[in-house]
Amino acid sequence: MDYAFKPTTNGRAVVTACMALKAPLDLTRVAVGSGRVAKDTDLADVHQLLHYEAEGSVGERRHENDRFYLTVQYSNRDNPDVPTFLLSEFIVYARHPATGEIVDFLYATLGDYVQSVPPCSMDFPAAVWNFPLTMVLSDEIDVFISAPAGLVTYDELTAIMNRMAVRQLDLLVPAAGWTTDGAGTYPCRLDITLDVTESMIPVLTVLPQSTADASDCGLAPFAQTLDGTLRLWAERVPQKDIHASLALLRDSSGLTLVGGALLTPATPEQIGGVKVGPGLNVTEDGTLSVDMASEEDVAQMLDETLSGGKAGEEG
Repeated sequence: MDYAFKPTTNGRAVVTACMALKAPLDLTRVAVGSGRVAKDTDLADVHQLLHYEAEGSVGERRHENDRFYLTVQYSNRDNPDVPTFLLSEFIVYARHPATGEIVDFLYATLGDYVQSVPPCSMDFPAAVWNFPLTMVLSDEIDVFISAPAGLVTYDELTAIMNRMAVRQLDLLVPAAGWTTDGAGTYPCRLDITLDVTESMIPVLTVLPQSTADASDCGLAPFAQTLDGTLRLWAERVPQKDIHASLALLRDSSGLTLVGGALLTPATPEQIGGVKVGPGLNVTEDGTLSVDMASEEDVAQMLDETLSGGKAGEEG
């Protein structure tokens, strides 16, 4: 099943009312879930998530002629208490211009492309997903968003994502190709050729259809990236291929996490983070000061210098 979305019947009624009243389209909130609709389901008739997980947000949005471009976003940093889940659906809500009621506007399913969402950790950069949507509306309708736009703008978020090189991909862990010459708790090892580097941090999540197979072979709950290789371990060689989702988080080298914000090192051309070096002091509240001699110290040094100089001349 493919990634797809459709305005719901309530959403169509909202658009019709906006046209009749010449009122703006007011999108109020986004919610994401882990439910999966049946393949033959008419998405226009889905008015609530099958399994609610957390709140999303609206990212990029623009209205050009009869086209409305909208990006739905989800960030685990916005939902710090939500554990790992498989993001497979989302719903956007709108305000009905005539009644003021908040109703479902559109429903989307990710189909077979579910996204494994790790829990929030301040030790790693935020995991963010973007889902672009395009709708055809009358060019007489104005569109504005009253839902929060998230922690950063879309362009800022895209720049951070590119810099951090956060990637997610579906992974099939094969039953063939394992070596059993290791020792310890996980004597079986598998190397999978992938476009990865040693600096990346892998987060492997077994998909529901393979949890029993992963448990049977004792698949290790960790993985390792080498240049060009993903390395996995297990207690026993698996009897079946294991379906998983792999998130690759880039090492934060070159970036500093300060109060939840990512700072690049300062340069002569760019504002950024700095470290306190010799001659500088910093207090617990972050106040920076310079080691400077007092007026008394300066006067004493001058007296000593001048006195020494006069004594030399007289000698």
